[in-house]
Amino acid sequence: MVVAVFLNGLNMLVVAAWKLHVKVGGKFDQLVFRRYIVRSLMHSINPTVIQAGPGPRPLDKVRIDGLHHHLSRNGKQARCTVCMKNCRMKCTKCDVPLHIHRELDYHTQ
Repeated sequence: MVVAVFLNGLNMLVVAAWKLHVKVGGKFDQLVFRRYIVRSLMHSINPTVIQAGPGPRPLDKVRIDGLHHHLSRNGKQARCTVCMKNCRMKCTKCDVPLHIHRELDYHTQ
């Protein structure tokens, strides 16, 4: 009940902010405005670390630098970062689980 009241109040604030945005000449429709708010909040938390699963992923600059990325045998199974299937290999630099055939995909995109 308390959560529903909070979410309703939050929704009212967003609608009021969007109406003010339109009144001052803004061009965003309500959906784009909401997405802008969410993206801004997500980037304000910690823009240098991307959270995915249990721990932080490496920065894109490190991931695609092409230097010293080697796959090693991991002692335990984990989910491949690209295809989400079980694997036993991981990149020694990025410390993320990867299949051999997915390594190039992960380190170039």
